[in-house]
Amino acid sequence: AYNALKKAGLHTRDIVLFVTPNDRATQASFANIGNVRSMLLFDQWNAYDLSNGDVWVIMQKDMDAFKEMVSSWI
Repeated sequence: AYNALKKAGLHTRDIVLFVTPNDRATQASFANIGNVRSMLLFDQWNAYDLSNGDVWVIMQKDMDAFKEMVSSWI
């Protein structure tokens, strides 16, 4: 997980990571990375955590869930 962030140039940025509730592997992979400030489940987001990082990271495989979450804001 850290290597993926480093490859993307995000290893020095404060990250808000969005994950699906049943994706335990991703949750475990990113849990101990210091610059992952918040790890949000798509059904448990809040304004504080959304503003807690420099960048939001969403896995490509979770893009539909992310779009559904964002569409509920409007």
